[in-house]
Amino acid sequence: DAAAGEAVGAFKLRAAMTVIAAFPRAALRCPEASGALIPRSVDEPLRALSAMSFVDRKWPDRVTDDLTVIRLAVRPDRALAWMNDPEDEIVARCLDALRVLLPAPAPAWTALERYEQGTPQPTPGHTARVAEARAKATALGGITVLGAAWDGPGIAGCVSGAKREAERIAGLLGT
Repeated sequence: DAAAGEAVGAFKLRAAMTVIAAFPRAALRCPEASGALIPRSVDEPLRALSAMSFVDRKWPDRVTDDLTVIRLAVRPDRALAWMNDPEDEIVARCLDALRVLLPAPAPAWTALERYEQGTPQPTPGHTARVAEARAKATALGGITVLGAAWDGPGIAGCVSGAKREAERIAGLLGT
């Protein structure tokens, strides 16, 4: 459907970059929290980060007992600026930022995720475009659309959207 495609095509995406670092649990003590948002008002090098998640706290079943795993989200403007930089340089910058808050040793391993167009960036009229595209998809025979670009970034937005769409589909099916 061309109109639904136009509505979806108007969604804007921004750069996204995440560094995941694993440390021996005995060598790094994290606060009793699932993570932290980093305000823009902080000084360098911490300003490079927008958030951090302690993966072993949020999702303990995804991490072995001997590791502390931290996910470091890079600010979108930095992600775009660093997109083509070597992985080891990006990881080093993020670890320098982390060490402002935690005395982190050398990690056991690291991973880098980078996406030039990875995070939805709603613009004025986004809610109306979502409603229009969803209505057109439904009219095509019950197709549904969901995800971060539709329902909000992060797992919470995606789960909320999936539940809502599942309830809508169940209502259409009469179950």
